[in-house]
Amino acid sequence: MKILTARQIKLLESATLQTQNVQELELVKRAGLVLFKSITSKLKYHSEFAVFCGTGKNGADGLYCAKLLGEMGHKCRVYVLKLSKTPNNTFLKILDQLDQTLVPVEYINSINNFPKIRSKTIIIDAMVGTGLNRPLKGLMANVVQKINATRNNIVVSVDMPTGLMTEVVASSSDVIQANYTFTFETPKLTQLLPESYPYVGEWKVLPIGLDQKYLNKIETHLQYIDSESIKTLSKKLHREKFSHKGDFGHTLVVAGSIGKMGAAILTTKSALKSGAGLVTALVPAIGYEIMQISVPEAMTNISNDSDFIENIDVDLNVYKTIAIGPGIGMSTETIKAIKTLLRKVTYPIVIDADAINIISADRSILEEIPKNSIFTPHIKEFDRLVGPSTNSIQRLEKQRTFAIRYNQIVVLKGAHTSISFPNGLILFNSTGNPGMATAGSGDVLTGTIAGMLSQGLKSSQAAILGVYYHGLAGDLAKKELGMIGINATDIINNLPQAINSL
Repeated sequence: MKILTARQIKLLESATLQTQNVQELELVKRAGLVLFKSITSKLKYHSEFAVFCGTGKNGADGLYCAKLLGEMGHKCRVYVLKLSKTPNNTFLKILDQLDQTLVPVEYINSINNFPKIRSKTIIIDAMVGTGLNRPLKGLMANVVQKINATRNNIVVSVDMPTGLMTEVVASSSDVIQANYTFTFETPKLTQLLPESYPYVGEWKVLPIGLDQKYLNKIETHLQYIDSESIKTLSKKLHREKFSHKGDFGHTLVVAGSIGKMGAAILTTKSALKSGAGLVTALVPAIGYEIMQISVPEAMTNISNDSDFIENIDVDLNVYKTIAIGPGIGMSTETIKAIKTLLRKVTYPIVIDADAINIISADRSILEEIPKNSIFTPHIKEFDRLVGPSTNSIQRLEKQRTFAIRYNQIVVLKGAHTSISFPNGLILFNSTGNPGMATAGSGDVLTGTIAGMLSQGLKSSQAAILGVYYHGLAGDLAKKELGMIGINATDIINNLPQAINSL
């Protein structure tokens, strides 16, 4: 699913009017109808609504929703902010239609006549949508402050919370703090960023039938991973009747150190659970018996008689890929061994945790790492690699630049994990939940991606499927256990069900 800029959305709407030979009023009716259905479905036990409208197209969407609410017997009142001397024509047409309903309309010309909102009234914010290009000021900012100060009210924003721009991190606190945002046709970039969560809340994309042919032609380097795209890609994992374990690759997991053998176990288990035919764990001697007992399905090699990985003396040609870094620590011997391995391997690998930290301390290694390898940092590890960022959009640009510059794939972990590719494309993930913010979850992701890569997928395909299924496994664990208390093993246990669900 493409993520569009405000300008691209406007062009898409214009193209739809032409190709479908409809007036803007038709698009507003579509938006208002799906909005009405979504609100009454999500908030089915509420019947009192206060709709705040601007006089543009976003306000028209809110007005039509208010009209439907009134017709269905809900108590609804509309408050119009007079923001323009020339209101949108469609807005005026729908405003006229409200005369035929029992929905009263009041006008807010000054903050002094801001209405008294009763407790538990649903506030619908339809003041400004994707057209905003500067921070709010004056009456609009004052109204936003008043709405945010209300208590015991659920706030629903139409398309975008008023005050939040589509491509710029909020620089002002004068933004509607919505509980729910229903956005039309495609996600917007800022809805995916952590800085925007206090304003966006829970969000959902509502299709309104915009022209798909024109949408397919729009070029954008930002996209959102949805289940439909995954269904197509997951066919790459199909297994023939006479398949054997050798058909699905051999993964080498280089992980663990004294006190951190859990990372090696989790990475190894997840590589197996995600479908690798064979997995060998290379661990320090301290971890040999631990691995043999904990993961009997895997083979185990040791790196000298020590607490840390000191050397990696293996035939790299045996393996399809390597997952390297979880729990290895930063001992002098380990750093030397990892650098040697990174310079010797010739096929794409998965690089995580302390392996990334080792590279961050000596960036000259970057030129020698196999192209199309997959880095899986969390934000702090990524900042060590490329330098700190002032906000998420700046970090995304650095992520994209890094992927292009070094011809690598970067999986930046977060609520909407972003995946950047050497061609400049960035994908955001749609699965996962806060219950996955737990120790070892990243190790599971590393093993999952390595397991996918081991089965013969391209690096880009392995990264996408690994991230999506890892999040989906977490969602299944949440459904079974609840959000609080999920651990990394719960995610691993749900990997097969996640992978086989589509």
